Amino acid sequence: IVLVLLGLCLMGGYAYKIYIYDPQNVASEEQLKAYDRLIAYADEFDMMSDSEKLELLDMQNDYDGLLDKQKDAINDYFKDKDHVGKTYTRLIKELKQLKSDLEDESNEGYQALKAYLEGWESYTDAQKMEVVNYKTTYSELNSVLQKKIDDLSRSYCTKSYTSLYSEYFEKLKQQNEAQIASLEGELESEKTDLQELQTYADSLQADLKYAQDNGQDTSEIQVQIQTNNDVISQTQQRINSIQSQIDALKAQIQQ
Repeated sequence: IVLVLLGLCLMGGYAYKIYIYDPQNVASEEQLKAYDRLIAYADEFDMMSDSEKLELLDMQNDYDGLLDKQKDAINDYFKDKDHVGKTYTRLIKELKQLKSDLEDESNEGYQALKAYLEGWESYTDAQKMEVVNYKTTYSELNSVLQKKIDDLSRSYCTKSYTSLYSEYFEKLKQQNEAQIASLEGELESEKTDLQELQTYADSLQADLKYAQDNGQDTSEIQVQIQTNNDVISQTQQRINSIQSQIDALKAQIQQ
């Protein structure tokens, strides 16, 4: 009996040492303070601005220095929907991304679109129509910067950039379609003139051949041919110019 009791005492002493006094299982004063700082952060999370939330990144050493059981407790505390709603480790990843996104405000596209929106109230109708030209710039921004642009757009233009773009794209589409219809009318007229000029050119060539075959003076016919060729060239240039305008207007309203 004495031997059994002695053995139990020895085992109990060993377990007491391991689970209570083991340095790996006992939090230091510094660890307790770090733990309390993280708990306080979680308690205030919902009331923080983005910049305040980013302060958690400066507390990485606090978390890293905790005991494993403290880290588990912190993650559980953060995950509680009444505090943060996600674990500490997941929040850290998101905050690192947020910090990266915020640093991206130096992005040239973001700065250009921001500057454009800030001048909205002073723009003419034609200048406001230029908002559609920034669609690609907006699309290439990350989601954080897009949200910032939408917020700026609501501030200066009373609606998000996407809504503003849709409104002015429709106006541009109607305007361009009217211009295209007018230009296509001009194009058909120029093509008709060109066809008549080419027919006349064929007639002049026939007159030239007749005069040459009959030994007549061809100088006047040759002048007429040259003049007609010049008019044909000018007409062709106008046709090319009108077609280019039509193509540009069509491209502008293709999403």
